[in-house]
Amino acid sequence: MLASLQGVPGRLKALLDRLTAARANNLDNLDVPVSGRAPASTALSSATWTNARAALLDSISSIVSVTSSTSTNVGTLLGRLTAARAANLDSVLGIVADSYTEIASTANG
Repeated sequence: MLASLQGVPGRLKALLDRLTAARANNLDNLDVPVSGRAPASTALSSATWTNARAALLDSISSIVSVTSSTSTNVGTLLGRLTAARAANLDSVLGIVADSYTEIASTANG
């Protein structure tokens, strides 16, 4: 057991070296209550989120084959996704969802 613990200091240093101020800030935000992250009004209803839609999302991975270059590109994309950019995407998706809800309610009378 002692032999397996000898590598811990080096691994701990490597981990701490990767912990940037931005990453530490993101970790600090993990304990924010869910209610503080997005309004409940933006949540999908069970009428919108159906089992059929969930099944379609589950099947995407079997349709799309992930190649090495795709994996690299996804890694690059995720590396560029900052908290500010993610917030902008959340805002756009909220607008789209609101528009969809308005269109659906108008169409349904």
